[in-house]
Amino acid sequence: MKSYVLAIVLVLVLVGLWLGLELARSGEDAASTPLAAVENEPTRARDELVAETRRVQREAAPTTEPATAPSSAVPSAALPSSSAAGSKPDDLRVRVIDQASGRRLDELEIHLARYLVVEQNGARLGELHDLGKERPVGAEVERRISRERVFEFARRKEGAWLIAAVVGVFAPLTETRVPLEPWPTEPIELVVPAYGWVRCRVRDELGGTADVHGRVEFRSEPGVSSTLDGRVPVFRGESPSVPCGVGLVLKVDAELYGERGKIPPLVARGPQASGETVEIALDLPPRPAVLRVRVMLDAHEPLREAEIELRQESARTIASSAMSQSKHARQRTDPEGWLRFTVEDRLAAEGRRRTIQLQHVHATRGPLAGALDLSQELPPGESSLGELVLQEEPLLAAGRVVDGAGAPIVEVQVGAWIVGEASGSPEQRLTTSTDAAGRFAFRDSRRTKHLHLEVRHAGYLAVEGLEVPPGARDVVIELEKAAALRGSARLPSGMDATRLRVELRSIARRSMPQLTPSAALRADGTFVIEGIVPEPHDAVFLTPERTPLATIRDLRFAAGEENRDPRAQEVELCRGWRELALRLLDERDLPLASTSFELLSLASSSRRALQSDAEGACSIWIAPEEQSFRLAAPGRRPRSFEWTAARQDLRLLPGIRVTLPVQATLVPPITRLRVQLGASERVSTGWVDVLDGRAELVLAEPGRYTMSAAIVIQEQRTTMVSELDLEPPPLLEITEGGPTLLPACVISEAALRAALGRK
Repeated sequence: MKSYVLAIVLVLVLVGLWLGLELARSGEDAASTPLAAVENEPTRARDELVAETRRVQREAAPTTEPATAPSSAVPSAALPSSSAAGSKPDDLRVRVIDQASGRRLDELEIHLARYLVVEQNGARLGELHDLGKERPVGAEVERRISRERVFEFARRKEGAWLIAAVVGVFAPLTETRVPLEPWPTEPIELVVPAYGWVRCRVRDELGGTADVHGRVEFRSEPGVSSTLDGRVPVFRGESPSVPCGVGLVLKVDAELYGERGKIPPLVARGPQASGETVEIALDLPPRPAVLRVRVMLDAHEPLREAEIELRQESARTIASSAMSQSKHARQRTDPEGWLRFTVEDRLAAEGRRRTIQLQHVHATRGPLAGALDLSQELPPGESSLGELVLQEEPLLAAGRVVDGAGAPIVEVQVGAWIVGEASGSPEQRLTTSTDAAGRFAFRDSRRTKHLHLEVRHAGYLAVEGLEVPPGARDVVIELEKAAALRGSARLPSGMDATRLRVELRSIARRSMPQLTPSAALRADGTFVIEGIVPEPHDAVFLTPERTPLATIRDLRFAAGEENRDPRAQEVELCRGWRELALRLLDERDLPLASTSFELLSLASSSRRALQSDAEGACSIWIAPEEQSFRLAAPGRRPRSFEWTAARQDLRLLPGIRVTLPVQATLVPPITRLRVQLGASERVSTGWVDVLDGRAELVLAEPGRYTMSAAIVIQEQRTTMVSELDLEPPPLLEITEGGPTLLPACVISEAALRAALGRK
């Protein structure tokens, strides 16, 4: 047996030596033979292993290409994927064209995205896939992208578009949408107006550049345009320059990493001339205060590694009323009982009382609490507040929740609104749940005038606004069983039932006010309304604009029962209604994506607030008598049209841009002014900040407009706005093709001081 095994091993060794000699010989032949001869030589391998070895050597051999003269059209550096290097004849090409000169630009980035309409689970869904940002290159000064790259990882589609836009802040948005079926063969041109550059610098307390990091976003004035990509990083207090259209008013939002957080929004002017670079200075928020307090159970025992709820309360007295704000957070004490937390505003505003409430639920002693008064100015950086001994919180109210038979109801949510002593209005809401005996209790250290209790539980009628005095211990809340209504409705084919609601209206008034029970129809037209008071009701079916469609009279309900009245089954709604399909386009016939607008029906005088989708499309259902409509969008001319069965493309032209000079001497602490122009309650501009004594506004149509104004007060991270009483209000006549610079409006110091007094 051993000799047999040795013989097999010897044979294998000999075979291995032979194969090694053959491989070495084939390698010498390949090294001594020119590449062309090797490629043309037929393979004469004695076995498959030798043939495979020769194939690998041929593929790995270096190739020698003829030298070519450098071309000025091809940069020497490595080219990006969109360059002419390695391009194909059918590549999609995108160019940026200067509106004034018509020349192609290579300094602006082009952002490409793919938008596909796909079918999933019987529904049509839109998918947006980013294809990246790059600058145009090459002799043609264009960005190229292959068909394979555009449709990479694409699912089965029912429609495809390419979204191309110039990176920057422009008005309107420099963007185009091109269908990809059939595949575009002509270059896509993005025309940009005159532009400059905008960047920001974050200043520290001494006016120097702050060594901070974060990001900043530049946005053009609302209602006029949006920005594709105005968000850039901030490194060591400075941001890179962003292309920006000339004459824009920008809103600047900056967020810093670390403890400094968000900088209050700033409104500033962008470049006013082509090629101008504007630097916007952002002031760094004051360094926050970091406070340390040792939480104690008594004078000698710290509360170690326990969860503490912190509630920062800020109360402000304005005239004869009081306002309060509250922030909540949860933290744990360390092994020695120390608690560390941050207060962003070191100085409480004038007239504001600021406290920090610390709450902890102890295993044996129950709810404990303590308070820290932070109304005085706090030092920057970290400081210690010493020790704070938690005490048992005083009882606000306690009681039971029972049913009609007096049996306790467990796990009922009970809420309590604390009505402040000074304000006389609800300031804070507390919540708890009943235990196995139906009991509940509220404990809190705040001073209160009285409490408003509210109880909600499935299958029972809600209790709201039950007033109890502070310290009440034997409050008994009896819940009454509720009724329910189940029904269904029939609608025209294709109509979205979920946009309709059914609402119950009580015929007999009850002494205790109740919320009106209602429910939205489901996609199949069915509905269920719960929490109904057991008394007669009318059921009213309503449109989103609360227009009645049908009414079922005198539905009867019994406590704890579900009504399935035959009259509420298969209710026919919207007979004869038609679908109105629109697509909104701008002055260049590009879709107005995600644009809010108002649709007025001239027959019924009803107004509908709508919004277009990513393709500028929108559809609604209208009544048979509705034929004529008027559409109004912010910053656009209104458009009147008639209903047609086919989808309509509506071109909305830009509104009238005007400059309104405003003369006023600001009185501290007023930061700036805002103005708006209105012809009626429904025809007005948005509120616009007055910068450098001017306000840039966009009007929908000519007419006589009234100016309204408001003061803006910026206190640390809080912005307050209060309207001015202008008597008489300034009247301005806006004409088609008239002057864009309006007469100056003067705001007196008396009007400003009167607004401060009301604040």
